[in-house]
Amino acid sequence: MQMTDMPLVSVVTVYYNREAYVDEAIESLLAQTYPHLEIIAVDDGSTDGTLKALKRFDDPRYRVVSKPNSGFTDAVNVGIQAGGGAMVAIHGSGDISYPDRIAQQAALMQARSEVGLVGCHVAIEQSVGAPHKIRARQKHAPLKDTISRSNPFTHGEVMFRRALYDRVGGYRPFFQYAQDRDLWVRMARYADYDIVPETLYTRRKLADGVAVNPTKLLMQAYFSDFAIQCGDSVDMHGRDLLDKHGPKAAFLRKPSKALSKKLSGYAMQWMHRGEPDAANMLMEAALKEGRLPSTLLKHALCHLYQWPSVWRLCVTPVLERYNMLRPHL
Repeated sequence: MQMTDMPLVSVVTVYYNREAYVDEAIESLLAQTYPHLEIIAVDDGSTDGTLKALKRFDDPRYRVVSKPNSGFTDAVNVGIQAGGGAMVAIHGSGDISYPDRIAQQAALMQARSEVGLVGCHVAIEQSVGAPHKIRARQKHAPLKDTISRSNPFTHGEVMFRRALYDRVGGYRPFFQYAQDRDLWVRMARYADYDIVPETLYTRRKLADGVAVNPTKLLMQAYFSDFAIQCGDSVDMHGRDLLDKHGPKAAFLRKPSKALSKKLSGYAMQWMHRGEPDAANMLMEAALKEGRLPSTLLKHALCHLYQWPSVWRLCVTPVLERYNMLRPHL
């Protein structure tokens, strides 16, 4: 393939108060082997030294967009609108893209016109010095079927076609959490996805991230479930609940058995971590979504936490046997 045949790829990364994570992440993007890319770093009104750190890099492929704080969803849209690439690659703040990530994802997209989104295997950094867990997946069904059951991507690993992003209207400001799943649901109406079967990305779990904050985790779960319900509600004119009713559509969200199972599983994990207040909050939310036999069982098991020896000898083996202690990804 000649360089002139290679489409421009816009890599977009958004930062808010992540000064300590700038250097290694941006350097990983500047080290990409793909020759025809631009890197757009959006500073979303940071109040620490993040903007100064972002501006230290001098490379013709790289530029910084600074804006007042308005949240990730608005900031990533600003970054994409500032780019001119036929393909857009997202990169999480502080994460690491391996040198061939953009090249391999772009090659797959060019080879298969039906594919609108591409992911890869991801190394999950649990904590500094701890072994990475590899999230390795294979495609088993079309995106429109997969996305209704689970999100096949971590957000920062994804590359998608800019024309597809424009067609569905980009990230929707309503989704302060799960903005990626909402976008994939709408893209699934027009395109499929695939996974490069190599580890090309490292995701870092940061101290202020969703996975370590039970309130944020609960909000993400609600938004994610609502994204699926919006996708299921599309009418003959292609409008979903949010398109038809605006933000008030959130009041039309129905209780979800799938969400009950997810939240009760989260509750068990937080109880096992020794945080019963967070676990009880998540379990209460799970019961409101549906009093399923599995949810009621987990609710009963949570009460055994008050007896540490019973929890350790009886409950923990059950959690491990059924893979209920798998970290949030």
